[in-house]
Amino acid sequence: MFNTTYSVSGTVSTPSNSMYLVTNGHVVLFDTPWDEAQFQPLLDSIETKHHLPVILCIVTHYHADRTAGLEYYRQKVLTPGLRNSLIN
Repeated sequence: MFNTTYSVSGTVSTPSNSMYLVTNGHVVLFDTPWDEAQFQPLLDSIETKHHLPVILCIVTHYHADRTAGLEYYRQKVLTPGLRNSLIN
């Protein structure tokens, strides 16, 4: 599934595309929205639509349109066991 968010600067609106993969029992998010106002609404929409938790966020490259939410999602999304296995 795809998700598009926008960053607006003056009269210029710049899109950023994220996507997520729904598997048996969980969701994997690829890339993050632009800013904090968009982080939780994306999680909420995934939960409402699929009734599954997002357990992992993977970024495709290191720019703000892909990585702005990494710290937020690290705290909200990863389960402690998965977090420990990915860090160690």
